[in-house]
Amino acid sequence: MAKMLSFEMHKLFRTKSFYIWTAVSVALSLIYLLISYGMVQALSSVPEMAAMYPGETGIISVMGMFAKSPMVMCLLLFVCGFVCTDFENNILKNVVSKGFKRTTIFTAKYITCIFAALVMTVLNAVCVFGVSTMLFGSAGQFYSLFVPQLILLIVGIFAFAGFDFMFCAVFKKIAPAIVLSILALLVLPTGLNALNAAISKKPEWLDFNAFWLGGAESNLANVNITVNGLLAAAVCIVVYLVITYVVSMAAVRKMEV
Repeated sequence: MAKMLSFEMHKLFRTKSFYIWTAVSVALSLIYLLISYGMVQALSSVPEMAAMYPGETGIISVMGMFAKSPMVMCLLLFVCGFVCTDFENNILKNVVSKGFKRTTIFTAKYITCIFAALVMTVLNAVCVFGVSTMLFGSAGQFYSLFVPQLILLIVGIFAFAGFDFMFCAVFKKIAPAIVLSILALLVLPTGLNALNAAISKKPEWLDFNAFWLGGAESNLANVNITVNGLLAAAVCIVVYLVITYVVSMAAVRKMEV
């Protein structure tokens, strides 16, 4: 495993698309921040709105980034290209012929994609925090749940990477993997919203949106998150990580290369 993981990590840092999509994600996050800053400045000029607005800080901007940044889309495009390329250029056939098990190969790839997600996420968070602090003149207060909340938000991005990896392992081609990943991001939340609206008589605690990873991530990005909300999001994220890994490994065990 160590040898395979070292090979995948080496390949990651030689892959131009990793640097390109990371740079694009940071640039888009900062563009979104600048647009947000312009809107805040415009609202602040209206006394009635300024009184209602609690104020932006570096920490608040970082939390908002996890809910609304296009980083997840950049990660999706990178993972699909990074994983599916090996199916299309016969690299896997050469690696399997050297005696490595399929599950070992793809576990190493899965870990590498998680690491790539970590690098991309940390760079986005640091850049948004730094620029937001300079723009708004305040880093913000580090409240009691900030550290566990931030850790869970980052792990939530890992789950998105796992979701993209799963589609790559199942379909083995870039185009279908990208299309299915995008549909999961866009269509599934819409369907869950419709399901919530269709079922009028249901317990107050039952929110179908919470069953989707994006819903958990959005709720988790709330600065006023409660301990119960933190635990619910943690369960959701862990379940998705387990599902994506198990399905991926089941798919690659049956593949022929």
